[in-house]
Amino acid sequence: MTVAGVQQVTELLGKSLYLALKNQKHRPRPGVRPNTLRIISKQLCECMQFLREAGLIHADLKTENVLLQHPDMTLDDPNPRVKLIDFGAATWDEDDHGTIIQTRHYRAPEVVLGLPWTFPCDMWSIACIILELREGVLTFDTHDTAQHLAMMERLSGPIPVAMARNADHGAEDLFDRDHWRLRWPELSGGERGRKRDYRAENEVERVRALTERLSDDALLRDMLVPMFHIDPSLRLTPRDALSSPYFTSSLTSLAN
Repeated sequence: MTVAGVQQVTELLGKSLYLALKNQKHRPRPGVRPNTLRIISKQLCECMQFLREAGLIHADLKTENVLLQHPDMTLDDPNPRVKLIDFGAATWDEDDHGTIIQTRHYRAPEVVLGLPWTFPCDMWSIACIILELREGVLTFDTHDTAQHLAMMERLSGPIPVAMARNADHGAEDLFDRDHWRLRWPELSGGERGRKRDYRAENEVERVRALTERLSDDALLRDMLVPMFHIDPSLRLTPRDALSSPYFTSSLTSLAN
């Protein structure tokens, strides 16, 4: 079979969720509809369960790597289907793990801190994708490590002391050595301690507002909060996510 004279070796998929979300920007609320969010979120968790059973960690989950199943499919379809792509960074759990994985905005706390990582890092990324689909914007829109960790704390609570103590890659310098508290907003001007940047602080507080808006959807909140657990050993597993009321309750309970 050929497409435009080129031999087709894989199925032809549609737009990425990243591009599909960009098309939503013209709407009063750029995120996807509640029913669409649940349908796509369930597929993502099913993908994670499949990968976990196979012993494979994707390690680069983001909206660019989740594609709609057909070229003519949109987020307005009543039952959108998605497929996961780009396994270039994937690794088997028993293999050696690199120190830097995942695209920054979807990077799990243990990876940011230079700690050992495994399957739960993918669940953190999935939580980022789900919240991005709901809000229409990146959850952690930063390239600064201190600001990134501060955003995580606004969403999920303080970095556990044990994780702060064992941080690597220079991240250990971002904590007060007496109480192992993140040095924020002192480092809001950058990791070299320049003049405080109040715009950076405001961006951190924006993440706090996301958590407040989640209170409007108790079922989603109750699933996402444990998916965003900073301690990977306590983070929600795909199996537990799929058995949560967010997925098991009647679809008719959600407004379109």
